[in-house]
Amino acid sequence: MRTKFHILFSIEVLHTFFSTGRWNQIQFVPTPETAKLLREYELTLRQVDNELLVITKVDGSGKVYHDMDLYTKFSFIMVPQSAGYLNFSNITFATSNPPVFNFHNLIGNESFGRHFITQTIKDYTGSQAYFPGDFVKGADGKIYESIAKNNGGGSSVVPDNSTASKEKWVQHGDVQFVSAADTKEIFSNTEYDLEQSTGIYNFKTSVKQKEHSLSVYTFSKDSLQYDKEVLFSNASFDSIHDLVQVDLRSLASGKYRIRVNDDIRFVYLVNEINHNTLPIFIDIFNLPAANPQAIVDGAKKPKRTKFTIALAARRVLWNYSTRTDAIDKIEDTDGEIIFQPDGLRKFISKKPIPFSESPRKTLVAKSGALTISTHLPNPQADKLLDKKNDIYTTATFINY
Repeated sequence: MRTKFHILFSIEVLHTFFSTGRWNQIQFVPTPETAKLLREYELTLRQVDNELLVITKVDGSGKVYHDMDLYTKFSFIMVPQSAGYLNFSNITFATSNPPVFNFHNLIGNESFGRHFITQTIKDYTGSQAYFPGDFVKGADGKIYESIAKNNGGGSSVVPDNSTASKEKWVQHGDVQFVSAADTKEIFSNTEYDLEQSTGIYNFKTSVKQKEHSLSVYTFSKDSLQYDKEVLFSNASFDSIHDLVQVDLRSLASGKYRIRVNDDIRFVYLVNEINHNTLPIFIDIFNLPAANPQAIVDGAKKPKRTKFTIALAARRVLWNYSTRTDAIDKIEDTDGEIIFQPDGLRKFISKKPIPFSESPRKTLVAKSGALTISTHLPNPQADKLLDKKNDIYTTATFINY
């Protein structure tokens, strides 16, 4: 009998920086535990451009060859291969304490006909302050990005199609982008930053004392919370201490909740992998068949679910510097972008413009009515300059 193979599920990565809208320069690496599962269930991986395909063996009826327990988890590290991706992507970053991203199909973010595995963009609220780069969902159901600080309260500007809104917001349409919410965990109505650990986690407590009780919890398929205790111990010191080392090396890779006394942290543990990039973890669970983001149906046949991760390009203020005083104006022939003087032989955009690998062919440099240079180059994403009004700037030199 001829063996058949079907796509069990796939993961696509989109990015508005690229002209195709797809981020092809990435790599998916299974955790050691997932690599073992792939062998056990006779699954194979194929990456085609920006998409990871997980392929399963099926029987004559199209059913998966090996049945999987509910909430079996497949975990991958997404490793960016593009130089400068931290700069050209609209994500929070810090060299001293980089954010840890975790995308998964427990969120249920079914939006605009896609199975997003990123956190749902929240509705706009006039009482909240928003900063450049923040995303909201408007009353019209569209996704908007803040391009200027919105203080909240009576001074806030509602995201819509009005002229006033376009000074503060840019409409993106129907995409649920990666946001800071994908670096957070909520437990008992409290939000925590997700951190990374490679085995020994240094837990700084809020209170110094000699005795500390600690517990580590993993995901429970019964409660769908991180409340299944897998480790418990006490730490004793001769004097008062506020730093407790939690040994996670006996545990499988994955996300855990750690409690020391009344303090809580969430960490993503990675065993035997050194990725040296922004920590981006993906977890795909075998959900009940009725769930829209399940990977098999009630007959145990692959649903070929395509999960989506979408990133937006970072918007920055474009700054052009000229060699001489000959140029007195930078102009967009489409009238979309307005530039203004920014010091001696410098011009800066009034609004932030997204980084893009596609050249913007409508920018020209002028001296009075005379065009000196056409098709000014896009700024390169290899360097971000200091912020101006909470927005990063970047500079390009014009040799005129």
